[in-house]
Amino acid sequence: MDGTAMNTSLLIVCGLIALTTFLVGMLILLLNRHQVRQLHDELRDETEQTLAEFLIYMSAGRLWLISALMLMPPALFIGVWWDLSAALMGLMAFAVAIPWLRRWLLIKRYQRIGVQLPDCLHMVSSAMASGLSLLPALELTSSQLQRPLRSEFILLVHRLKLGDALSQALDDFYRRVPTEAVQFFCLTLTLGMQHGGQQVAVLQRMATALQQQLYARERLQSLSAQARMQGKVMFLLPIGLFFILQRLHPANTDLLTGTRHGQIILGICLVLMLIGHLLIRRIMGSGRYE
Repeated sequence: MDGTAMNTSLLIVCGLIALTTFLVGMLILLLNRHQVRQLHDELRDETEQTLAEFLIYMSAGRLWLISALMLMPPALFIGVWWDLSAALMGLMAFAVAIPWLRRWLLIKRYQRIGVQLPDCLHMVSSAMASGLSLLPALELTSSQLQRPLRSEFILLVHRLKLGDALSQALDDFYRRVPTEAVQFFCLTLTLGMQHGGQQVAVLQRMATALQQQLYARERLQSLSAQARMQGKVMFLLPIGLFFILQRLHPANTDLLTGTRHGQIILGICLVLMLIGHLLIRRIMGSGRYE
């Protein structure tokens, strides 16, 4: 790329940034101050709540600043040296992928906590059976766990030491990890502290039940693995065949990519493939964790 073309691309990028800033400013002027403040507060609260679910206590403004500083240099580099449309499409794809990435990370976190919880209950019940009360038993167990459950137990122990109520600390734990196993765990500890009872025996029975439930879920996943893999292959196979055909015989795909009717057909095919993939995931229960 020569100097003139690079300067032209840089001017275009700067012009688009200025135009975007102008449009955002006009939107703010069209909205009244109360609406702008309300939108800002809702976005900030949702962002900070998402960070708190991962035990990341950072202000939303700081996260937005870090994200902008990380995204702008590669976007400018791609826009100047390669293609401006590619940079804009990359930014749009990143913005669209954020909710999917958040959901995927949360599901993985819930799954890891669900796998760790039965052994954790066995350790808590063993510590309480040896004569320790609940707080020392939780503290001893937290030192023997792995992340992410270890971080949750450390936070729970710290809050109890600071004088917070057990029910409130457990409610916050369940709010961060809203799974059925965590709900049973929190309910068992809360009722045991309020009404007494054989907590050790109850925790041991619950740990055994969770282990059996985990084994049944893993068994179901292994039995449905072939069907789920077939669904992924059926979704990716047409896309792969299209790119292979475009590579080997470009003239055969020009009718689809170079004409309006062909582009409409491609769009319809992609929508139908996506709907079929989502239906298969829905039937097989992929992407959910309770």
